[in-house]
Parts: sequence; structure tokens; C-alpha cells
Amino acid sequence: MIRVIGNVVEAILILGGSALVLLGSIGLHRFSDVPSRAQGAAPATLGVVMILIGSTLSVPNASGAVKLLLAAAFVLLTLPIGIHMGVRAGYLGGTQLSERAKVDEFADDLMNGPPTAQIDGEE
Repeated sequence: MIRVIGNVVEAILILGGSALVLLGSIGLHRFSDVPSRAQGAAPATLGVVMILIGSTLSVPNASGAVKLLLAAAFVLLTLPIGIHMGVRAGYLGGTQLSERAKVDEFADDLMNGPPTAQIDGEE
């Protein structure tokens, strides 16, 4: 009975993760500019982690399971940073934003520098 439940949980995690990766891929294809595409890629991060955790349940030995969990942690920590750096490089490289982008806060930071905190009593 426990084995059946484990197989069902494994299947749910792998199929759910695959669905999220598919949705992220569709988002990468459908969105028009680099920042929007990053929003489409975000579900893929969770999808890959779900696939790795689901695969961990089917590994018969502990060393393989630990390796898969470490890979999931690595993906969870590095993929969002990589997506952010890709968007920043695309923006600084001159790619155009979509016509639907109403606010461009990053352009203000480039012109005026990043906002600074003011201490009470200072001007």
C-alpha cells in the first residue's frame, strides 16, 4: 500500500512538473519582450524542481536521492538569478520593451542612479 502511494505521489510530481515546464515553454514563445519572457520562464523553475523531487522517490539508493535533491536545490538557487541576469543583459543590450509596457522603472535608475535611503535630519 505504501509503495502504491509513493508511485502515485511520484507520478503527480513528475507530471505536474512536466506541465509547468510546458507552460513555461509556451510563455517563452508567446510573450513578446525579454522581461515578459522571464515571467513565462518562472514556472519552469518550479517544474524542474518538481521533476527532480519526483525522480528522487523512484531512486532505490540514498546516494542517488541525495544527488537529485542537491540538483534540485542548485536549480532552485541558480535559475532565478540566471533569468534575472539574462533579462538585465537583454535590457542593457537595447532590446525594445513591448508596447504594452506602461512603466519603465529601470530607465529612471539608469538616468538618475539607484534610489538612496535618506536618514532623518539629512537632505
